[in-house]
Amino acid sequence: MVEFDTGLMRAMANEHRGHADAVEALTPFGGEEVQLARARMQKSVFAVRIEESLQAMDNVTDLHAKRLRSFADLTDAAATAADQMDEDNAVKFGG
Repeated sequence: MVEFDTGLMRAMANEHRGHADAVEALTPFGGEEVQLARARMQKSVFAVRIEESLQAMDNVTDLHAKRLRSFADLTDAAATAADQMDEDNAVKFGG
């Protein structure tokens, strides 16, 4: 028989949501400053590469935050399923 600590599972899910919030707080990396610099350096390949790099970093942090939230949602769903399974078994066995 497998025993699940659903309270611990939910705590872990909430912790991962907190990590996702922290990662999302990092974006956008360059923000408005990048747009302003790019406008002032119109023919600069360097400015283009910096902007592309910062956009790539924004995409990576966005993906990471989504993965953290997805894991948290799946963990919550698993905890809910485990609780429901316990309730169903208690009813089935008359407990």
